[in-house]
Amino acid sequence: MEPRLDNAPNGYLAFNDKGIIVDVNTTMCKMLGYDTTELKDAKFETLLDMAGKIFFQTHFFPLLKIKKNVDEIFLHLKSKNSELVPVITSAVREETVNDSRCVCVFLPVPNRKKFEQEILRAKNQAEEALKQNKELIETREEANRHSKELDRKVNELNQKNHEILQFNTIINHEMQECVRKILLFSRLGQQDENTDQYEKIIRSASRLKSINSALNLFISLDKGHTDTRLVNLNQCMEQAKNEVVENTQFTGLELISDTLPEVEGIAEDLKLLFYHLISNAVKFRKDDHVSLRISCTIYRDNIYKETAVKYEYHDVVRIVLSDDGQGFDSTHKEYVFSIFKKLNHDVLGSGIGLAICKKIVDNHGGTISIDSTENVGTTVKVVLPFKYHV
Repeated sequence: MEPRLDNAPNGYLAFNDKGIIVDVNTTMCKMLGYDTTELKDAKFETLLDMAGKIFFQTHFFPLLKIKKNVDEIFLHLKSKNSELVPVITSAVREETVNDSRCVCVFLPVPNRKKFEQEILRAKNQAEEALKQNKELIETREEANRHSKELDRKVNELNQKNHEILQFNTIINHEMQECVRKILLFSRLGQQDENTDQYEKIIRSASRLKSINSALNLFISLDKGHTDTRLVNLNQCMEQAKNEVVENTQFTGLELISDTLPEVEGIAEDLKLLFYHLISNAVKFRKDDHVSLRISCTIYRDNIYKETAVKYEYHDVVRIVLSDDGQGFDSTHKEYVFSIFKKLNHDVLGSGIGLAICKKIVDNHGGTISIDSTENVGTTVKVVLPFKYHV
């Protein structure tokens, strides 16, 4: 045998049609732990385990005789100490006039089982990933369906809201015009002898005008805003106080306040919130002096109010406004947030102030509540998140 073939990196072996080994290289002998002389003239089947012998007799050798070659056949060869050596073999059949033999090349693959396990593991991982991907796709499709349905409902709500705003604009214009004419002709007729009746007409018309303006303001809070920014609540409180004093000409207001933080929100709306709260303290005072105490606490609260078993905690600020005014029966503490609901009809006002306050707080993702005791005073609690709630 040529030295290059004898010391080739792969095992080389040839056997005749009787299965007798007629040629073998040194590499093959070392692979199985034999001397060259031990394998020469031995039967090839002695190197196979039971499964290999059956495969050799029923497939390997018949294929060689028919097709003249086989490629990449996996076998286990038995070493001299009976250990199994996994190999990949390719073989060809050489035929001459006087003889025929099968020439085989053996490539040891000791890591084949490891590779097969890794391939199987990778296959299982790929199948699991495919399954998860399928579930993800189904979830995404379901989310898309919900998104489309939500978009449809939002579109319907936007259309209805637009119609309501248009309706409000028209009604507001028509009512204002009617009120203007009523006031005009009533004042022209005050020179007549029925002056008291005209005074009643003027008061009613003025009341109607006030209600119309308040209702228009209330509805305008539904338009939505994009001009959110950091708002200094101290400035809002101070501006609201000054407007109340200017509009009422009341000088007996004593306002004592903690330092309030900045929150993200709509400055004009938050100023309006404090305006109505301070205005109520002035309107429903017991005498010519009213003391309004404003305290502030920061804590963490769950932003989910309506969704059960869902939690996400953010920082919020709780602002408590306490006065020493007339107060009212606490059984009405929900009633007072309704539109045009007044407990004291002798006090001027539209009866929509607290409803506006609630809408502003709701729009900012907060909460508002009220407690009161007759002849003791009223406490309003406002909770606002630091980030504007859409």
